[in-house]
Amino acid sequence: MFASSLKLVGGIFLMAALSACAGSGDAPKDGVAGVNAAAASSMPDMSLTAGALTGTDWELVQWPGHALPSSGAEPVVLNFSQNGRASMVSGRAGCNRFSASYTLSAQDQISFGSPASTRMACASQLMQFESSFLKLLAAVSRIQVQAGGMQMFAADGQVLSYRPRANAAADVSKPVGPATEVTAAASPATAAADAAPATTQDLYVAPLRAKCMGIAPMQCLQVRQDPQGPWQLWYSPIEGFEFKTGTAYHIRINGWKIANPPADSSSMRWKLVQILEQHRAGPHRKKK
Repeated sequence: MFASSLKLVGGIFLMAALSACAGSGDAPKDGVAGVNAAAASSMPDMSLTAGALTGTDWELVQWPGHALPSSGAEPVVLNFSQNGRASMVSGRAGCNRFSASYTLSAQDQISFGSPASTRMACASQLMQFESSFLKLLAAVSRIQVQAGGMQMFAADGQVLSYRPRANAAADVSKPVGPATEVTAAASPATAAADAAPATTQDLYVAPLRAKCMGIAPMQCLQVRQDPQGPWQLWYSPIEGFEFKTGTAYHIRINGWKIANPPADSSSMRWKLVQILEQHRAGPHRKKK
């Protein structure tokens, strides 16, 4: 009887000892889990914010498999802006200016809305490049910003690489856009106003403006260099030229290249030299 009691007590102590060992074996696991959880909670949030994109003009410098516009053409430049809940990207796509909405989500995910662009005509090769670029931009799904650069990744594996584009010191916060009157303070080329112009053009100006699409819908001059040629839309302001509806003009203008213009503005500054001819002309009416 006494022996049976000893066996029972011994069994109880053995079970208690095994339970203690099991508990001590689980403790390191719990301790490691606790350290990992603490480390994870202390890791910085790597999600991309709009602030990392805005305030910089991003110039496209590499697109494998594609030749970028030559130095004489407009560079491809993006500018991100944030106005309340509205997130927009605007810039130049090689020939035309464009704008589109964008949305940032978790981590480095980004999506772009359908872009709206101006409708100027350029060389066919440049137009093809622009069309391909805007199509790819709409397919971009991931973005990374690091010191000195930005990369966009499309679902098909294509990568667009950009670098910050330093604006000229003379640039100001007020962009020179299609609907903005150019003033001496607004144009980075004003300081070189006395320099020889890069180009001089004689233009015929139609008596009526036409609807056109810049960053937003607007009214553009209609111009042509050949008096018998087709009318083309003119998006840029011309300093000193006061257009009056119903008057046809033949004018001479000088143009200067603007160094590092804002992404959503013209790369040329135009100024009236002389009105060679002008006359009242009503709209063309169909004969009954």
